[in-house]
Amino acid sequence: MTPDTQAHAGGSSSRGSDESVSREQAHAGGSSSRGSDESVSREHDPFDDPALVGMLAAAIAPVQPPPGAKAALFARVAAPSTDGPRFRFAADGAFAPTPFPGMTIRMLNLDRARKQFSAMIRLEPGATYPGHAHDGPEECVVLEGELLVGGVRMKAGDYQRAEPGTEHADQWSDTGALLYVTGPASLLTT
Repeated sequence: MTPDTQAHAGGSSSRGSDESVSREQAHAGGSSSRGSDESVSREHDPFDDPALVGMLAAAIAPVQPPPGAKAALFARVAAPSTDGPRFRFAADGAFAPTPFPGMTIRMLNLDRARKQFSAMIRLEPGATYPGHAHDGPEECVVLEGELLVGGVRMKAGDYQRAEPGTEHADQWSDTGALLYVTGPASLLTT
């Protein structure tokens, strides 16, 4: 082993290559032979440089995936999990805007095979969700605030179910509300 390779391997160099030893020891969490944490120099990680990463990515030629890869991937993503329960935690995602002013949605699950969704919907004070027909059952639980459904005022803990073939009038909230809703996926395009 040469003195330089000894230094890079964490050994000592007869030429006193403290800088190389210091870098290796710094990455390993050790201390420098100089005895001062300030003397340990850290190398710059090139992957922290977005411009360099962009240039490297642009230099890579695209690769055509094998036939059937896209279909297999989409089938796997669409398939329900058989690994046990799935969880969505409060920190997992933010509410997204909807086409309706003052109404946001946080999608929890979309079952494409059953054409059914589960979501949390937030209505700001004064927000309205327009009337709609149901081509599948819809269930709603008010978690916070109040929701007016036709002439019925629902409060936290109240539940409603709308059967297929029924219609909802406009729904709105004077106070603001947080709802848990499960229903036909067609409601997402209303």
